[in-house]
Amino acid sequence: MEKLLHSAWEMIWRKLFRQETNLFYDYCSESLGLGHLPTPEEIARHWPNPAGWGTGMEDSLLSAGAVMDILRLRWELLKDPDAVEQAVTVLKGIILAATIHGRTGFLARSVSPADKRSCYINSSRDQFTLGVYGAWRFLRHFPEAPKDAREQARELLNSVARYCEKVVTPENHFNLLRLDGKPGLVSSVWEAAPHEMLRLPMFYAAAWEATCDTHWRELALRYLQPGLAATLTMDRAKAWWWDITVSQLQISLAVLDAIDLGDAETHRLYRTAMRMTSRHAAKLLERTLAEAETFPGDWTECAPDWRKCPMKPRTEAAIPTGDGIYYGLQYLIPVRPPKFHQVMELTRSLGNLVFTLALDPAAQIGLKTRTRFRSILERMEFADMAVDGVIQLQLGALCLQQ
Repeated sequence: MEKLLHSAWEMIWRKLFRQETNLFYDYCSESLGLGHLPTPEEIARHWPNPAGWGTGMEDSLLSAGAVMDILRLRWELLKDPDAVEQAVTVLKGIILAATIHGRTGFLARSVSPADKRSCYINSSRDQFTLGVYGAWRFLRHFPEAPKDAREQARELLNSVARYCEKVVTPENHFNLLRLDGKPGLVSSVWEAAPHEMLRLPMFYAAAWEATCDTHWRELALRYLQPGLAATLTMDRAKAWWWDITVSQLQISLAVLDAIDLGDAETHRLYRTAMRMTSRHAAKLLERTLAEAETFPGDWTECAPDWRKCPMKPRTEAAIPTGDGIYYGLQYLIPVRPPKFHQVMELTRSLGNLVFTLALDPAAQIGLKTRTRFRSILERMEFADMAVDGVIQLQLGALCLQQ
């Protein structure tokens, strides 16, 4: 496993990381590497959509939070001498995404390495969740980091909380908004689906722990109990269960449980919700392992340039017209080849689901599951792979070594 982890780790930094922004990008294209990333001009005109979906600039903040957790484990388990310095580098990328646009505290999905400033205007609760998680992990687990970096992490969490207090209001339908001040897709963090209702108290709780400002503690407590009550109804909302849902819900629960917030009964309910989440993650992991074991394709599949892919409008309940137009902007999604899409989905899902179980102190990952996970990894040539799911696989594999 050590050789596999080294190969995956090297690939992540060599292929997906760009020093210009200190961020990780989503995938490599055939013959282009990261040369397919949107130009500043394309980003400025929201092409092909205001969130950068499908372009390689979709999930840099998700990756940053996951890599920060990998570094935590590499520091604790492997005594990696580079972990602290690399954690500071990852933090710089999160800070760039939170400040470069001038609306401090808004966590952009990514930033263009071409000009080190262009970003798509529609973020998401998922990007905020992993950005906050990454900064929180940094403060908790890297006390050896330079004092100025730790202060920047505190200010980052404080700025996210300030941003949320300002814009996540009834008037804005509790939406994180786009950078143009209009509602964003997948950006509601209150009066939302059950798995989304602990994001806002998590953001405030992380800011409270970072700054000791009791204002953030009061706000976290205001949203905590109704958010937790909604979360505990997840068993009646089966349609929401998939790897993104369970991993990010578990992150919210793990952060809140680790912070001294709420009484003993509240912490008992956190653990109850964690076990509920783990049960569903275990079922999904069994299904995903089976799919990966029978996957007939090539794990090193690259994507074509997204500009050459067919485009289809984003369709969901918020866009009843079916044309992908939401608050004046059109959301078109590049349709990548099915084999490539399957590689992206399987790698991400496998890692996320193992990570979800590992966050729950009561969850057990049996020897059979561990063996199957490792056997799948042994079929992969990480040096030649092209997707950011390798990040989640690395995180999952390290979690199994705890």
